[in-house]
Amino acid sequence: MHPGPRDVRWRQFIQLRAIRRDSASVAFLNREGRVISSGPFRDGVMSVRVRGGTYDFARLPDTAYTDFYPRGRPRATYTYAQAAMEFHLEGLRAHGEVLPESNSYATIVGVAA
Repeated sequence: MHPGPRDVRWRQFIQLRAIRRDSASVAFLNREGRVISSGPFRDGVMSVRVRGGTYDFARLPDTAYTDFYPRGRPRATYTYAQAAMEFHLEGLRAHGEVLPESNSYATIVGVAA
């Protein structure tokens, strides 16, 4: 019986160091810079033959869910919720608790694109 795709025993890895792309084709390169496999690049989709099968790779939008994170699972994005904080502080005051001193700050950092 074949285990599910999440079973680590069935995962296979290729020693991919880089992807080289031109207008109509892509190439997977190993650590030495040699081509492991190549294929066409059409409409934003890379089609590459790897270990007996041809696989299509496409960029997912930032909002898409995936179990694969090539550089680790992204951290959650936190946003300040004014109403939730005010509700929490109201509750503290209602119970006669002393409010902690504020020690938060914000900084805007510019990043070159």
